Amino acid sequence: DAFRKAIDRTFDLAERARQRIEASDRLELAARPALGIVSFRRMFEENEDLLNARLVSALEESGLGLVSSTRLKGRYTIRMCVMSHTSGPEDVDRVLDFLEQTDVADVDSESARYERHPDVTLSGVRRRDGGRQARFALLESLPSDDAAHVVALGEPRTIAPGKTVIEQWD
Repeated sequence: DAFRKAIDRTFDLAERARQRIEASDRLELAARPALGIVSFRRMFEENEDLLNARLVSALEESGLGLVSSTRLKGRYTIRMCVMSHTSGPEDVDRVLDFLEQTDVADVDSESARYERHPDVTLSGVRRRDGGRQARFALLESLPSDDAAHVVALGEPRTIAPGKTVIEQWD
């Protein structure tokens, strides 16, 4: 019962976030909420990916909350998933207020300090293409030969839409 109650609470907070985002003229849902995860972004006239990445970092630096990010349909997306048992509706509102109102557009792009690169696709290993080594941030500290070896170990797979990629215990 305690776990059921905690999960229901998480879903209620996700629903609250969804309603707030849909009512906002600055935020938009990127996908239908699923399993307590609400994916959204703030709308900007230009540099939307960069500015949303700055928002995520600015929120983390503020200490008001922590969200993650991903790419959906090729666009940088903010992901909210309330996991702490101490978080409540006021925390969801405070984070959404911050993401909706914080001005990150005037920050000089060269001097802007943020940890999340707006191209989160760089977080995966890419095989060499035409003899060029893939760019992969995690491997940047390795000697060139070692990084090339790790990338070469990658195995491309083509999976038909709707097919299982991996199953439990594989």
